[in-house]
Amino acid sequence: METISDLPEITVTDLRTVNKLIANTARLVMPRKEEKKSERTTELFNSNKYVEIALSCKKLTDITGAVSRDLITSMFTVVEHILFISRVYSPDNEEQETFITTLNQLSSEMKMQKICRHYLDNIISVLKLSDREQSNLVVTLLTKIRDSEMLCSNNENVIIEQHDKTIVRENRESNHLFLFQHPLSRTCTVSDSRCGFVLREILQGDSIRTRMLDFFGGPIQRAFKLTHELCLDEDDYKNTGIHLNDVISARDMHWYHTVTGTCEGKDITVPGRRGWWKYWLPHITDWKYTGFYAAYNLSEYLVAKRK
Repeated sequence: METISDLPEITVTDLRTVNKLIANTARLVMPRKEEKKSERTTELFNSNKYVEIALSCKKLTDITGAVSRDLITSMFTVVEHILFISRVYSPDNEEQETFITTLNQLSSEMKMQKICRHYLDNIISVLKLSDREQSNLVVTLLTKIRDSEMLCSNNENVIIEQHDKTIVRENRESNHLFLFQHPLSRTCTVSDSRCGFVLREILQGDSIRTRMLDFFGGPIQRAFKLTHELCLDEDDYKNTGIHLNDVISARDMHWYHTVTGTCEGKDITVPGRRGWWKYWLPHITDWKYTGFYAAYNLSEYLVAKRK
């Protein structure tokens, strides 16, 4: 058996080699840590990014291009941009078919969030009330999305209505509270609060709420930046009655409003922004925001469960 005295001496070259191995290992490990950390994103919405994408999308191919570059990660957002560009652009049947085929391929490759079928049914039913010339084409395209199992689903999203809202800074910052227990958190043992999450809305710049983005019938205001972020700091959950589970990620969410207007004495409630529906249904003039929701994507959990 060898003793310490029998071992060869460690040279300067050996030490340099060891240090180099340590440095190389660190460089390999750090990106993995950063990659794992980045998987749990916090930014849910950024008005500046959203507007840039909206202005760059003139045709359906522009939308699929944004999806392929991971600028659009949800079919909810795809439908929003379809409603935007369809004001001045009417894709023919061939373009629509190519669009659906491309989206089907990208949906699998990019793991896009599918849109809820009842959400789309609601939009389609309201669009059928529109007298705009291109509304029939939009209804046809959205119906094709609705009929695609790759793009639309009945059970891969959980629709969560806002539970409460608190003001952090008047006209500047507010917290939207949601109650939600992810299936992977069924064994959560926290007893002094309920599972959920907080979305923080931050407005920078122009504080006049009436000058918010209006894609239809009004100028796009660039004097402000609006963001929605998933709160991860424990301090953000104090006195809310809510706690956050580690599995919750902003990338798996899509937030949206519902608006309500009066048509022939009856209330119509539909997802979207007032600007959309002021354009598509100009005879309704009393649109108001009536709900704040988050659609949470559970597709990866469901796939894993089936395995």
